[in-house]
Parts: sequence; C-alpha cells; structure tokens
Amino acid sequence: MKTSKLNFLIILVIGVLSCNKPSIRLQDAVANSTLKTTAKSATVAITENFETGTKASYTIGNVTLSTGSWTLNDALIGNSATDRKNGTQSARVRNSGVLKTNFDYTGGASTVSVAHALFSSDASSTWQLWYSINGGSTYTLSGATVTTNSTTLQTAIFTINLSSNIRFEIRKTDGSTNRINFDDFTVNPYTAPATVPTLASLSPASAQAAGPAFTLSATGTNFTTTSTINWNGVALATTYISATLLSASVPAANIATTGSASINVNTPGVGTSAIIAYAINAPASTAKRFLFDATKAETAGNADWVIDEDNNTPQKVPTP
Repeated sequence: MKTSKLNFLIILVIGVLSCNKPSIRLQDAVANSTLKTTAKSATVAITENFETGTKASYTIGNVTLSTGSWTLNDALIGNSATDRKNGTQSARVRNSGVLKTNFDYTGGASTVSVAHALFSSDASSTWQLWYSINGGSTYTLSGATVTTNSTTLQTAIFTINLSSNIRFEIRKTDGSTNRINFDDFTVNPYTAPATVPTLASLSPASAQAAGPAFTLSATGTNFTTTSTINWNGVALATTYISATLLSASVPAANIATTGSASINVNTPGVGTSAIIAYAINAPASTAKRFLFDATKAETAGNADWVIDEDNNTPQKVPTP
C-alpha cells in the first residue's frame, strides 16, 4: 500500500514539472537529435541532388543524403512522374516546409544555386534561402524571395561571399498547399576577391632605340595568371611567374624610335596598376675618333684609334 502511494506521488511530481517545462518546436527537437553532422569541406563545388536517401511522408524527419544529414519538415523525397527532377528524385515541399542542412560547409560559400519547379500542376509558390554561420543558432536571409511559377526546373543563384563555416535552409514562405520541387542544391566555395595589382619596377629599366626584341620583367604585387604587362595600353605576351613577378616579350618595333612608353599591369575584371614611364634612349654613337696630335687635350682613352703611343701614352712625334 505504501509502495502504491509512493509511485503515485512520483508520477504526480513528474506531471507538475512537465507542465512547467518550456515548449520545444518539433523540428528543433528532431534537428538536434543524434545526426550525421560531419562538416563538408567546400574547396570545390558540392551538389546535393537528392538521389540517395528515402523519405516518403511529409512528417518532419532527418534524411542522410550524399552531402550529409538534412532535416525535411513538411517535405519528402519525391520520385513520382510529376516530381520535377534531374535524375530519379528531388525534394518536394508544401505549406511552410523547410529543407535544412544539419552540417556546415567549412570552405564557406561564394554562391549557391538551386533548381526549382512546381510539382505536378500546382499553382505558383514562393520560397527563400537562409544561411547560418553559427552552427544554426541564428539565420540570415540571402537575397530576395523567389517565386516558382514553372513546371520546368529553373535555377536560382544566390551570392553569399562568406569564408566562414556555413549551413543553409530553404523555406517555403507562402504557406499554401501548393508544392515545390527542389533539386541540385550546389554550394560553390568561397574565393577571396582579387586585389588590384601594383607595379614597383621594370627590368631592364630602359631600352635603346632601334635595338632588338627583348624580355621585360615587372616586379610588384597582386599579380595573377590573367595579369598582363601593358605597353601603351596594349597587352604584351605575358608570362606569370609569381604573385610578384611577370615577364613579357617586347617586339623590336616597340622601340624603333626614341621616346618613352607607358607601362602598367592589368588584371581583367580587377583593375590596373599605376603607370611607369619607360625610357627609350637614343642609340650610342658609332662614329670613330682618331687621335693625331697628343699635344692637344685629347687622351688615348677618348679615341678609337691612336696614331702612336708608348706605354699607353700618346706621343707628339711618332716613335718606332
């Protein structure tokens, strides 16, 4: 009898405590359960095509796909004839359903592309892409709301440009029973934007007019494989050596006459360095000088030929 009373009291206490416990959303409870949450290193583009994994009902649940664990809320993996897909399966979302990654892409993201289309003959619906950089604690909207109004898969592209760990949610936003298919969810890795090149010096520092073709080296910073050395605004045939060194072939025609050329480095789509004025000097004189009279101010070193000298000393009177 005492045992029965004790059990009753224990049940009563548990019941009271459960009434005071804060409510937890079902989708959060499922998402925070034991999952395959291994981070994906997005050093190359990673695509989820929904071809693996099975989920036949709209009830919230976790599905292990090729990229990792996803939570599908009011969503399933569809493979019917009226599911729009590239392959045999795609995700299908209704009402205010959500597709959520339970893992981070550790390479960050530059852009995300998503294929989407109306399921069967359903009317148009809207959806959004959200991302989190704190493991799913909070999310930020990416871009604008997308309207899906075609039964042919279209691709929506979102610019992210974040280097931190990142995970994603696709949220259907109109709340209607119209269904949307999603396929080929692709995350492209973050790439640091290129920086405008700088030009510090050129070698050789000048050229001689009417000289032969030669190789010009440019030293600076922020050079890339697409950078070119420009001669008066025209790109030379340029070889990338490193982020601080380029070389280019200068045709003889470019230095046919005296003057100067404007040299800079250009990286297409990024910018152009400041200009260095490159001198094209007059050619050295080829005239010959003869020393006839050593009594003048001339010395043998200033002449090409000396009529007579003894021990490198010009003589006024030639000696044997």
